[in-house]
Amino acid sequence: MQSMFQLFFVFVLIVIGFGFVQVFLRQGEIAELRRSGIRVAATVTDIVHERRQTGTGINHMPVYSDYWRVVAEWTDPQTGAVHTFRSEDLGYAPSHQYFSGSPITLLIDRTDPSRYYVEIAR
Repeated sequence: MQSMFQLFFVFVLIVIGFGFVQVFLRQGEIAELRRSGIRVAATVTDIVHERRQTGTGINHMPVYSDYWRVVAEWTDPQTGAVHTFRSEDLGYAPSHQYFSGSPITLLIDRTDPSRYYVEIAR
């Protein structure tokens, strides 16, 4: 029983560590985009709402959290290619700032638009 608990504990630590590494790498990528990326004006096409179970509460009832993402499109003026971008998870509904058709700023990698950051005004 004790070895099972130890194995579970190690697994939990690995999962938490992996999460920290992902956050750290993403922050580095955003910092690099702020230094060398280009700012482009995109158009909001949607606000996506998602409710996720984040745990269990009293009497094992599920606990949910709400998240929103801003979806935007940008057309590359050189190639005419249309790219779709999604913001990071937001813990609030940005509908008072953004709505379908409103402008939004993106930071993109000059050579690889799949590396991007959607700038959400706070």
